[in-house]
Amino acid sequence: MLTRNKRINQRTTREDTYCLLDDMEPQFEVVEISANGFSFACDKDDNRFSVNVGLPDISIVNGEAQEIIHAAGVVRHRSGFDARRDRIGVSFKSKRFDNTITGRVRLPRHKPSLDLDVSLTIDGRIGYGKVGDYNIRSARLNLTEPISAVVGDTIRLAIGSGPRRLYDGEACILRSEEKSSEIVVEFIDNFLELRSISVTEKAMYTGAIIEEKRKVFDAYSGIKPEYKALIFDWHMYLEMVEDVLGREEAKGLLLSAEDQHHYLEEIFPAFADQMRIFISKLNTLAPLIEPDQVAVHKRLLRGRLEPFIRRSPLSSSIMDKLHGYLGDFETVKQFFNDPFTGASLFGKLMNGFIMSLEAVTAHVNRIAYLYDQIVETYKTSENGIRVLSLGSGPAEEILRLLRENEFDKPLHISLIDQDAHALADFYERVLPWQNPNVEIELLNFNIINILVGKVPELAPQSYDLTYCAGMFDYFKDRICRKFIDFMINLTKVGGQFIYTNVHSRNFARYFMDYGGGWEIYHRDEEETLKLAPEDQKSAVQTDETGTNVFVKVTRVHSNG
Repeated sequence: MLTRNKRINQRTTREDTYCLLDDMEPQFEVVEISANGFSFACDKDDNRFSVNVGLPDISIVNGEAQEIIHAAGVVRHRSGFDARRDRIGVSFKSKRFDNTITGRVRLPRHKPSLDLDVSLTIDGRIGYGKVGDYNIRSARLNLTEPISAVVGDTIRLAIGSGPRRLYDGEACILRSEEKSSEIVVEFIDNFLELRSISVTEKAMYTGAIIEEKRKVFDAYSGIKPEYKALIFDWHMYLEMVEDVLGREEAKGLLLSAEDQHHYLEEIFPAFADQMRIFISKLNTLAPLIEPDQVAVHKRLLRGRLEPFIRRSPLSSSIMDKLHGYLGDFETVKQFFNDPFTGASLFGKLMNGFIMSLEAVTAHVNRIAYLYDQIVETYKTSENGIRVLSLGSGPAEEILRLLRENEFDKPLHISLIDQDAHALADFYERVLPWQNPNVEIELLNFNIINILVGKVPELAPQSYDLTYCAGMFDYFKDRICRKFIDFMINLTKVGGQFIYTNVHSRNFARYFMDYGGGWEIYHRDEEETLKLAPEDQKSAVQTDETGTNVFVKVTRVHSNG
């Protein structure tokens, strides 16, 4: 007993043990320490600790932030520790103990992530509580009521979790303060079954995940069988196509881009036809979904199909919103790239299909329409024109205008966009096409300010042609009219203002929304035309796909 008390008194209290490795973040919890090495726990997705990786600067510290070992080592093994972490085993190449610390290095203590019930008996008295923390040799017990006990007393102790008994035997009290409900005990008969605790913790963690997933499935219980069947069939089809293309790609016969392009052109029609069949079924079912059920229907489709849709670089760009908003300039620029672009054959095929949808081709048509309007206005002018675009984005129509035309009269172009990156990107792309008769003005301005009357300093009635293409797809009618008033005010009498909207008949509207999170305000011809001021002359038309609505407003007088 004297030897045991001497050891207890000499040992420094260390509640937790951590290691710092080569100035890496964060600190890592130490699992075990021996004379030859130690192990620690790290996240499963932490890829820094593969076998044979050297760790030249290891610092192991206790709960009081005292360094107890300084060493260099090598990673020897990596294995699962729990559902979220891996266990990394390190052997010491060299080590130094802090000799100012007396006693042995205390084993790291673990805080249980599940309730470990305690019952103890001392001199016929029974106490109950929970395990506060533990290691293989000892445990800190938090009792429901204080128990009269002194250091060195032997007690009968049982620790368990539910029906599982983890320790049943004698233990010695290492620490007990008067009227305290906390005591520290050391096991006498055997060690605590750490493996059983770990397995139980893993099981509970896994059970919680399963229960969380079950609740998701429960949320799907209100989805109609025909919708579930559609998503299931769609998923199986895409999985099959990706598997077949993956096998073909693995053969290594389609090495050149030209061969791949020809190959994809051959199989594209059948793939596109089947995808359009699935979208048609979605178009039939989606309008019948109750408003309070729309979110869960989107979640089911996205959860099952998003991995396949994301193989398309364009779809991935749409979903990620890298610039913080839908339809950013980088996304729109992809509309004009090679359709068969992607990291794999399947990705190229999927990208080709996404770019074949009317919503994309309509945007390309929109650029052509705006280009034609600018060219016509310029050619019929006597002394040149001034043009303004609100929400200009990549301004593909202006780039085409400067590439394909000669200018013998002045042309002033004002581009307004809230994304400075879009304007900077346009500036770099337009440099090769500078012309002495062309003046380009770039205005970085938050368009939301227009709603509260804060507008850029531009002369009223100074532009021959103004337009806002694609922006109204994201705003309600009331807000669109604010933008229209702003643009009409800048347009000369006799000049024209053009705005556009995606038509309600957009074939891919539910696929865009449910599958890619690209939700917009669709409007038909009548709804789009109603946005225009009643006191000005307006005309409406659609493009050849029927997906793009164009409204051309001619300013007939200076009021309004």
